[in-house]
Amino acid sequence: MIKMTKNNDQSHSCEDLCQEFDVSVPCFYKWQVSQNKDMSSRKDQVKIDIKHLFDESNGTYGSPGIFHILKSSKKLISKKTVAKYMKEMGLNANYKKKESALLLLTQIIEYTQ
Repeated sequence: MIKMTKNNDQSHSCEDLCQEFDVSVPCFYKWQVSQNKDMSSRKDQVKIDIKHLFDESNGTYGSPGIFHILKSSKKLISKKTVAKYMKEMGLNANYKKKESALLLLTQIIEYTQ
């Protein structure tokens, strides 16, 4: 087994590896599918968490803000993944623009006149 993994240069087929490790090929594929199901359920749970945090912030948190909250709650996820999931769900942060000093001055002048 150790010899097979050390010298594995991608030249072995799935059937050869299954035979070497004494695993049937259908059993391997069944296991592989179950691993993908676990990933999709994790993705669904992360999407629920992202949606909850987005709604909790009244739509003001973008992917960096949500990423930092998830990171502080010990969830292992990257900023790019949060952005990708938010894009898939159609969530866009609504940033409030700060009023410029010039606009404030014109409003003050108009008010005093």
